[in-house]
Amino acid sequence: MILATAGTVLIGGALLALAGLAVAGAWPGRRDAMERLARRAGEAAVGILGLALALLLLALLRDRFEIAYVAAHSSRALPAWLRVAALWGGQEGSLLLWAFLQALLALLVYRRWRRTGDPLDRWATVILAIVAAGYTAILLFFANPFAPSATVPEDGLGLNPLLRHLGMVVHPPALIAGYVAMAAPYAYAVAGLITRRFGEWTAHARRWTLGAWALLGLGLLLGARWAYDVLGWGGYWGWDPVENAGLLPWLTATGLLHGSAMQDRDGTFRGWNLGLAVSSFLLVIVGTYATRSGVIQSVHAFSRSNLGGPYLAALAIAAAAPAALLAVRWREWRADAGAPRAASWREFTFLLTVVLLVTLTGSILVGSLLPTITEALSGQRLEAGPDWFDRVTGPQFGLLVALLGVCPLLARSARLVRRHGTVALVTAVALPAIMYAGGMRGWLGLLGVAAAGLALGAVAAEYLGDALRRARRRGESVPVALWRLPGSGRRRYGGSLVHLGVILLALGVIGTRGYAREELRTLERGVPQDWGAYRLVYEGPTADRGADAIIQRASIGVYRDAAYVTTLTPEIRLYAAAGGAQVVSQPAVHSAPREDVYLALASVSADGGQATLRLVRNPLASFLWVGGLLLLAGGMVAVWPDARAAHAVAQDRPRRRTAHAAAGAGTLALVGVVLVLWARPLEALAGGGRPALGRPAPEVRLTLLDGTRASLADYAGRVVVLHFGATWCTTCADEYPDLARAHAEQGEDGAAFLGVYYDDSPEAVEREARERAIPYPVGPDASGNPTARAYGVRAVPETFVIDPAGALSYVHVGPISAEWLADEVAWAAGRGGGR
Repeated sequence: MILATAGTVLIGGALLALAGLAVAGAWPGRRDAMERLARRAGEAAVGILGLALALLLLALLRDRFEIAYVAAHSSRALPAWLRVAALWGGQEGSLLLWAFLQALLALLVYRRWRRTGDPLDRWATVILAIVAAGYTAILLFFANPFAPSATVPEDGLGLNPLLRHLGMVVHPPALIAGYVAMAAPYAYAVAGLITRRFGEWTAHARRWTLGAWALLGLGLLLGARWAYDVLGWGGYWGWDPVENAGLLPWLTATGLLHGSAMQDRDGTFRGWNLGLAVSSFLLVIVGTYATRSGVIQSVHAFSRSNLGGPYLAALAIAAAAPAALLAVRWREWRADAGAPRAASWREFTFLLTVVLLVTLTGSILVGSLLPTITEALSGQRLEAGPDWFDRVTGPQFGLLVALLGVCPLLARSARLVRRHGTVALVTAVALPAIMYAGGMRGWLGLLGVAAAGLALGAVAAEYLGDALRRARRRGESVPVALWRLPGSGRRRYGGSLVHLGVILLALGVIGTRGYAREELRTLERGVPQDWGAYRLVYEGPTADRGADAIIQRASIGVYRDAAYVTTLTPEIRLYAAAGGAQVVSQPAVHSAPREDVYLALASVSADGGQATLRLVRNPLASFLWVGGLLLLAGGMVAVWPDARAAHAVAQDRPRRRTAHAAAGAGTLALVGVVLVLWARPLEALAGGGRPALGRPAPEVRLTLLDGTRASLADYAGRVVVLHFGATWCTTCADEYPDLARAHAEQGEDGAAFLGVYYDDSPEAVEREARERAIPYPVGPDASGNPTARAYGVRAVPETFVIDPAGALSYVHVGPISAEWLADEVAWAAGRGGGR
């Protein structure tokens, strides 16, 4: 109870500190005393909320189930890294993280104000402090993470099994950080209205906008990968309202980045930028309301809560404030904008881009809220399904991609337009031709590929042309010029890298949404089945018991053109927790540039002879993840200071520290993305995984107790039962009678048994062999357990059955019965004769 009280007091103290920061920033007159108060209040708020976060994390790590949040989202069996993820895996914990980051943003902008003395920074600090105070008040009065449990349970419910994925460790904090940063352009836009500096605020907000855009993009990419890896339906984006809640402000932020570039350049797009900055923040609140109030039904959404009212009130206030200020300042706004003038072709394409982004946002918003609106008006829910979203947004996204091929040409001379345009047109024809030759049919998909080809050719021609001109001008080699070119204009060439990422994403979407092949099929063990260009062989089932789950796997050999490709092991996990059993499918994916082979296990028959799977082929799926990575990398390049800015930063110690911290955070974020997107392929390259069924068993070189050496070659032509155990393993001791009985039933002409003792001393193994009179050869694994590592053994007992041809036939994790082992030996001996 002391912990719960302390946490609640901390949140209340942070609310008071944030109110002090807002008041001190807005206080008129002499500034020195108020600035000192603002600094202390801002630092206190961040420190107090950080302490509250640490306190909640400590409660999760120490199993303090007297706190309701800990009891609902953690358990004794939950690994430490998932307990950290549980910090933001629930409603209240994620709001605490949100409030902390919002207070941190206010403090960072305050420090800029303290350094520059600019009124824009001052009023942005005030607005951000008010926003942070609002989130903290909601946390304190409506979603307190330190609320005590009504009764203290012996164990908690544990983290939702769907959230136990590396992507979900990074995805929620990235989205929350993006939502938080989206308050900065809103604050600067309102500050511009307060200070009557209508044309200057975008320069102050640009880096914050780019940071928010990149963080939201990171969160969306990781969320898509989580859906692909965990949900088992073969897709990555289902147009779920909660998914859309992150996409909407990302689209408007994309428009704001384009519009602010034009405003900083020649003062245009002022009205658009004000509207985009305000609407981006309002969409964050709308998405938060929809996700956290329970008004929408989604696998991603929180359950129904009492947060709807507070968020609607926040939405009304956030919309009314800039509207009222604009009404008051309207004449000055119009006078400052100056007389209208004719727009250039470049400005027209920028305007068309912004308009398309706004219409896309409106289309997705209508589709997302349609069920809620229709239910409120008529009592019946009308759903806008994925097909509706694809039909409505597909043409708009296609136009956006085509614009990427037009915009780079408009700022060029007539000669370069002809040259670059020719390259773009050739690519627009060649890329669909290549896809057609590869089997892609359907005019709509090929039209989309042509648009992507046009954009790809224009972006490539622009970059290569600039690199060649730099090489001639500076006497550099072409590779050196290609490498150094982004440093001469990070904002421009970072944008080119972003556009390249968008093009690859578009190709991935076309391939996976338009040309995926899916079916549900039952495979017989050992019987090959053709599936398109592939041949699948169900090698057999394995079972495992985790800390809080039973895991059923099926090993599927994948062949193409009679050549072995890989072995995939999709699985089903049954979690039995205090909240009731939950079944989670864990698909297996083989990724290649051409397409992904995606297998999700639906069921395994009682005797293990049949496995029913969802089979999906996703063409160009790898383009999605590579494109997303390039998009994020381009954002980092664009925000990175150029040489002149870097020199200015180097002379300013606080700015240097901030720049280094931002660079480190960005690098860590990209490394995290690589780990989430390609963790399994990297793990496979690193080795140490369990060998695949149907493949040659790893060699065994074991020194037996009598000093002789044993290897699989000694048992050529016989079934081998390779058993891993340990003298210190009580489960192995309980299992031994079954092993001895199975060995006796085999006789001299049956299967050969070989026992490997894991992490054991020769003396202990010899003593056990003597006491139990073990009838088959045994010996301790060598130093470092090389045999266990070759077979992927991390715990004992485990049993491997190897067929007469030396291929792995069966793997059993945990104690095995004599009957089950005899059945598997018979199967291995027949190998393909049926069970």
